[in-house]
Amino acid sequence: MNRPAAPRSRQLTGGSPWHRAGLRWNPFGEPPPEDLAALIVPTEPADAVDWLRQPRVVQQYLGDAGRGKTARLRRLAVFFPGAPYVYLAEDEPVPPLPDPAGIPGPLALLLDEAQRLPSRRRRRLFAAVARSGGSLVLASHADLSTEVISAGLTCRTVCIAGLSTDDLLAILRRRIAWARLADAAPALPQPDDAQRLIAEFGDDVRSILDTLYERYQDWAINGGRHPWRSVT
Repeated sequence: MNRPAAPRSRQLTGGSPWHRAGLRWNPFGEPPPEDLAALIVPTEPADAVDWLRQPRVVQQYLGDAGRGKTARLRRLAVFFPGAPYVYLAEDEPVPPLPDPAGIPGPLALLLDEAQRLPSRRRRRLFAAVARSGGSLVLASHADLSTEVISAGLTCRTVCIAGLSTDDLLAILRRRIAWARLADAAPALPQPDDAQRLIAEFGDDVRSILDTLYERYQDWAINGGRHPWRSVT
């Protein structure tokens, strides 16, 4: 599902169900682009930024849908504001890709769903990055390291799988802090809540956020059960 965007511009009143809950909006709605990076809990290698400042290197993220590949690309984009981010949508024409030689900085491109780029165009892209001496970030469902290395680039692959209770709690609590009204103290998930979500959805963070959006809507708007079982 596509979660609706958080209503940033709406003026909330004292009668708003979100206001009464100590929130400005549903914490699990889709954040605006300017807020997204701050909501991402860093789990990529600590030296990812330094790695991408080296010449002719690639960081490849592999994982199933919903595991956080896009989130990692969005977070890295904060450190490289000159690097374009391109998402390749399924069953849509491939957009023009920027020329790596024309990018002012070490990171030439953040390419999301890179496996959707036809192999001939991937080879051209990798060769252009190698010639420019820049670096590249890929999010993919298929391992492209052989093509990357064949182009003369050094590839580091991060496989995204598994989700710890602590990491999920950090993600959920950061979302609630983002939506919290000043001086309010909305209920926070506890370890038992996170464990139940992991038991239900595994490491599919996207499905967890989608489900919590619906649960928060039902609780705040319709008077349903509180999303956190730890809240009595």
